[in-house]
Amino acid sequence: MWLTKRQLCLRRLRNFPNRLGTGANVYLASAELSSVGAILGKIPTKEEYLEYMKQIDPTAADTYRYLNFHRMGQYTEKADTVIFQEPA
Repeated sequence: MWLTKRQLCLRRLRNFPNRLGTGANVYLASAELSSVGAILGKIPTKEEYLEYMKQIDPTAADTYRYLNFHRMGQYTEKADTVIFQEPA
């Protein structure tokens, strides 16, 4: 995908000038910001972003639960059995 000079793109990875075309505006963004931008078709204002985040906040504990691997037995038990090899 290549962008024209007046187009913009929200991305989660690999943000550097002209990645998607000469003069393309590429902005590094969180998954949440990228999602709101995709819904609106533009980079949201602070107010628009916060309005969508109100819908996420009630489910945040479950939505972001995956980030707490250090608290989940099924992962910590497996991690305790990993054997690390020292470089020679």
